[in-house]
Amino acid sequence: MFNIRDINSWRKNFGLFPMYIKPTNRDKYALLNGGQKDFCIDLNPGNDIDQFNSYAWSANTKNYLAVADNRVIIYNWLKSNPEKIKINDIENNIIAFYNYLGKQTYYTGNDVVPFVINLFRKMRNITREKNSPQEALNLLYTLLISLENDLNHLDYEKWAIANVRLPNQFEVFVDELKNGIGKAKPDLGIILRHCSGPIFQEAHRVVQTFYSDRDLFGDISSKIITSSREYSSSHYTPQYVARSVVEQCLKRRNLDQENITIFDPACGSAEFLMEVLKQLYDKQYNGHITIKGWDCSESAISTSKFLLNYEKENIWHDKLSIDLRLVQDSLVENWGTDNDIILMNPPFASWELLNKNQREIVSSCLSEKVSKPNQAIAFFKKAIDALPDNGILGCVTPTSLFESDAYKGIRNQLKEEIHPYFAAKLGNFIFDNALTDVSLYVGQKLTEVFVTPKLLWCRNENGVAQEALCSLRKIEASGLIEKDTKKYSIYSPVSYPDAQGSWKIVSKQDALFKDKLNDALLNGHLVRLQSIFTVKQGIRTGGNDIFIIGSDEYEKLSTNEKRYYRKSIDNEAISFSKLKAKNYVWFPYDNSGLIITSEEQLKVECPNTFQRLIKHKNKLENRSSLNNKHYWWALSRHREWLLKKECRLVSTEFGTTKSFSLDVKGNYVIERGYAWIPKKEFKQSDYYFYLALFSSSSFEKLLSIYARQLAGGDWYDFAAKYTNSIPIPNVNNLGLRESRLYLELVALGKAISEDGSYFYSERINELAKTLFGVEYDKGL
Repeated sequence: MFNIRDINSWRKNFGLFPMYIKPTNRDKYALLNGGQKDFCIDLNPGNDIDQFNSYAWSANTKNYLAVADNRVIIYNWLKSNPEKIKINDIENNIIAFYNYLGKQTYYTGNDVVPFVINLFRKMRNITREKNSPQEALNLLYTLLISLENDLNHLDYEKWAIANVRLPNQFEVFVDELKNGIGKAKPDLGIILRHCSGPIFQEAHRVVQTFYSDRDLFGDISSKIITSSREYSSSHYTPQYVARSVVEQCLKRRNLDQENITIFDPACGSAEFLMEVLKQLYDKQYNGHITIKGWDCSESAISTSKFLLNYEKENIWHDKLSIDLRLVQDSLVENWGTDNDIILMNPPFASWELLNKNQREIVSSCLSEKVSKPNQAIAFFKKAIDALPDNGILGCVTPTSLFESDAYKGIRNQLKEEIHPYFAAKLGNFIFDNALTDVSLYVGQKLTEVFVTPKLLWCRNENGVAQEALCSLRKIEASGLIEKDTKKYSIYSPVSYPDAQGSWKIVSKQDALFKDKLNDALLNGHLVRLQSIFTVKQGIRTGGNDIFIIGSDEYEKLSTNEKRYYRKSIDNEAISFSKLKAKNYVWFPYDNSGLIITSEEQLKVECPNTFQRLIKHKNKLENRSSLNNKHYWWALSRHREWLLKKECRLVSTEFGTTKSFSLDVKGNYVIERGYAWIPKKEFKQSDYYFYLALFSSSSFEKLLSIYARQLAGGDWYDFAAKYTNSIPIPNVNNLGLRESRLYLELVALGKAISEDGSYFYSERINELAKTLFGVEYDKGL
């Protein structure tokens, strides 16, 4: 039976993370679930109701459960009167009770986080700092410290904040903060312990518009318009993510040692560093801790100093040493090898976003040449090298680290030097206002390995990652091994990476299916897609807005001029396996190459096109991708294989199984898409066979396992590097072409190319499932 007083029961049954509301009181907990259904519980309550409301509000929760002798009193700072429920009634209906609490855990503008952010925005309107709001931050630090200190005798050095000139009527802000919301008053220690991350991420936003108008009562406006962060490829680490990474790291760390050094080379506002201190305190660690944090943002280092110094002064005292540094680029610094734990969420800056100097630095961090590496990969590589024996790495990383061929060398080094304990694929819904595909990694530098890693896979939907990480905590607390649902999977594979060397994290069911496919590959019943097809990328015009026109404009052209245009296959051109191209692309080529070889010929043959292109002559002449500058009207990359009109299996660039079709006569030009060119001569029936196969649910499952999923749904990148390894039947296998299964799929392929696959999906799916078995039956 559930025991409401047993804090571990909340972890086992609901995956909640218990953390002391205040470190000095071990009877009062915040039970945390990533902002969803969080609440406070007090196992030894007094009679100070105002304190209950203040604690719940300051911890960014709604409900405060005071557990008395035989009943629970629920205080909610939004409500006037508390509720009283018998403990037996709660324990006998614990799921319904927890769901009831969850219904009251909704966001309001009066929550502590928006309340403090509102004050900070007023400071920004006063200081009018667009980028790094140092003065506004120091005003906010001063305002917060006023909850515990007299402003007239404030020790600025003690709190690691600058002595700024306070604006007129600053005491008005002090009063507003101290008054809180109704009976809920702010508690500084609780706010900084539980809410510092989401509050101080506000400092990394760039202000576009200030509002200096005062309201009716003369108050400063809190209205500002912000845009991207100060450095757009660095993203605030959500508390539930930092909490889970730190939790997994500390499970592997020997806490009996006298000293621990913890390092974050991209510390931001100290989300990881604050989290590890909270968890170490709750685990009653008694040794000395050295915290090292670097960042290139002045605001980030300023915030980290304030938060960590508050922790030191109020909790750790001489047991905590703090080394925070403002650096130009952490990648050029010496990380040392004394880091017992490295925690980080490095900037996810793509190669295209890096300047020349940054590219050189990133490349210098990698031991082998990597094509266009992400900046985060360089951080990961340096972390591997900076770990001593038994050192632990816990980090947020781009999913490409596990899946991209470019990083195979780094994965090989990782496999040799660090044993993974935990790896997770969380998807594209982790960072606010960013669609970065996010994964987690926790590993340790060990000479001997005894533990099988645990993998966590999330369906790429909003909110699933929080649910999955909560479930991970729940099953670990309950001693369970795994959990497999449609939304997420948590399991321990036989090996990681798998026997084929793949690091990609998939669901447990997909992993089992993949094992069966590998057996079929070994037996020769299936082959890799790259042994059947070469996946060819479409043309690159060098100016789509110039060279591509709509059907209305095309119809206005003369018959002669129309022959220099072809229907264009882009991401909108295929619907349910049927070609429905709406645009036309300039394509002045025939079997021998470029047809129009002079500007005069262009003017005479294509007068309308000439008038359109000549306006952009300078731009077109200066395309770096253009082979011959003299032919400025040519496409940047016309693709030699497109010159000959022939039957082609085609697809969009990104899509689903309904994004394949057949261009029977080769009349289309592929722009944003791919051609799937057979490596050996095909019969036309073979094209229809594979078209039907590629439109099946079985192939969709293969895409989910092997290809890169895009944000926002079950869409995939069809690039060769993601699809080459997909196992498919070989049409040349003995007996396949003579089977009824083949003949029916060919007929269905013809039907869907003409009518769309919607009407035939069910039968195609049935046949494809049979086809991915291990035997072909001629009588099928």
